[in-house]
Amino acid sequence: MFFILLDPTVISANYRRIVRQGDFKFILGKSVPIPAMDTAEKITDEFIEVEYFLKNKNRVKEIFLQPVPHEHLLKKSAQKQPGIPLNILIIGVDSLSHSNTKRKLPKVYKYLKNELRSMLFNGHSIVGDGTTEQLTAMLTGLGELEQYESRRHHKKPKPVDGWSWIYKQLKETGYLTGYSGDDPGIGPWQYRLMGFTNPPTDFYTRPFYAMAAKLIKKPNICLGSRTISKVQFDYIREVFDMFKNKLKFFFSFN
Repeated sequence: MFFILLDPTVISANYRRIVRQGDFKFILGKSVPIPAMDTAEKITDEFIEVEYFLKNKNRVKEIFLQPVPHEHLLKKSAQKQPGIPLNILIIGVDSLSHSNTKRKLPKVYKYLKNELRSMLFNGHSIVGDGTTEQLTAMLTGLGELEQYESRRHHKKPKPVDGWSWIYKQLKETGYLTGYSGDDPGIGPWQYRLMGFTNPPTDFYTRPFYAMAAKLIKKPNICLGSRTISKVQFDYIREVFDMFKNKLKFFFSFN
């Protein structure tokens, strides 16, 4: 990301990294000045907060995210051969059933069915109670209660890092992996579970959205001039564009 100050009402600006400290905390790094109007500042951090100092003496804050082409990602190689070398993108929308999708999103449904020739799982049923049960089964192959204990307020709960995540298998076959959920307050593995100690995927946006949650006043769903969903999808598009020659698995949840 190259940052250039173009607004003449801005006197100066600083940026700070948004740094993950587990799933339930983040900190802001040291404040770094952004150069004047006629220069560009290359920023290699994934998540940043920018503070602008205006001529009218007001201050404005914005946050940004970007995928970063770290060397270890570019050089990533497969330990095992992938079965079918396909890029995989799963877009999940919480609390939206199959029937409700057909009623509320008819154009999307028609496009999926007729243009993309998608496979529609008409016989699929739920595998448990709530979002956590469904996504756990989808991404691990086991139900939540078949895993070791991770529920808060239960005996000796542990973070979910050791569960049988599909991400682990995909990484062995050379995939870059990503997970992005846009509402950290009700994260599937954080709301009532212990969350992750370490990021489960190569691209993991939870620190950014934790910061965003402090800036957005509900029922507003916008971050600056963009909806949260557009912020999410723009980021995923950047990941796929940046790593065109790498296999990718990305799970997006809104």
